[in-house]
Amino acid sequence: MITDRSVFRDDWLPDVQHREAEMTVLTDALTPVLDGDRAEDVLLHGPQGVGKTVLTRAALDRLNRQQPTPSAHVHCLGASTAGIIRSILQELPGSDPARTTPQEELIATLQQRVTEPTVVVLDEGDDLPETDIVDVLRRVPDISWIAICHDEIDWLSRVNESTRHGLTDRSLQLDKFTTSELTDILEARQRVGLEGGVISRGQLRTLADGAAGVARRGIFALRAAAELATERGHTTIEDVDVEDSFDRARRQLREQALESLPLHHHILYEIIRRKGEVRTATINSRYDAISAVAYDGYDQTPISKRERRTKLQKLVDYDLLACEGTGPAREYWACDPSISSPLDLQVPVP
Repeated sequence: MITDRSVFRDDWLPDVQHREAEMTVLTDALTPVLDGDRAEDVLLHGPQGVGKTVLTRAALDRLNRQQPTPSAHVHCLGASTAGIIRSILQELPGSDPARTTPQEELIATLQQRVTEPTVVVLDEGDDLPETDIVDVLRRVPDISWIAICHDEIDWLSRVNESTRHGLTDRSLQLDKFTTSELTDILEARQRVGLEGGVISRGQLRTLADGAAGVARRGIFALRAAAELATERGHTTIEDVDVEDSFDRARRQLREQALESLPLHHHILYEIIRRKGEVRTATINSRYDAISAVAYDGYDQTPISKRERRTKLQKLVDYDLLACEGTGPAREYWACDPSISSPLDLQVPVP
């Protein structure tokens, strides 16, 4: 029933639908490159799964069809300044730097290597304010950046004034899709990825409605419905397959999200998952108690309470944790305790 599984992956690049105004803002920011000038910086923000990365990739693809342009797409979640620079250099022409290369040497190499307008995409950039990467990139005259994050207000509140001022006109928000818009997106995917005639427009609308405007959720549900129909021996996707697709898609999304996160998130997640409902104060005391064991064998080191709050919010954004309350009394719990970290962690439960 599924004829092209790549259609359901995050790295598949579709024709962008229902983002015409946002695409115009982004392509306008990139237009100076066509005249040999540096593009404008952009902060692209919005909820998880609404197509921020897809829109960015589509805009760069459009730019490259007019003028081939060096670019680097870096996943920044949990990365240090040096780690981000190293990743940028790995995507640009030239030899890859050694892992032991000092940060200042990495910066010097970046300055020497970038001699024409270059666009750096800082994906999953919610942690960027904890680094000085934006200031570093400004030391390279030809580099512009597109930072992708969830919460604009939080992100801007944690960066310096010059960065905030520079983004006054280039802060771009992506909202959730309407049910009708998401139905169109799913219809386009199924035309490429599924056998013809196996799902109706009405069923696609049911999937879109259940996805609540989140494209990734709808796309995963569409794939799950096709998988269930195949497993059940159905020749077309039936309503029961659509109904049951959401639970499977939700689990697949959570598993993928957890797998994509850095070590710090896994440790915090496992503390909560194994403990059950737990308050922030208890999470912090538990983290401090087990951190020496949990980080043993890894390059990373324990993080501060402020950084933990950011990581916990990311776990909530990824639908891995739920929470209620505020401050030290805020309680967290795993949305699906049966989903465990794929890492081999030593996180003992008292």
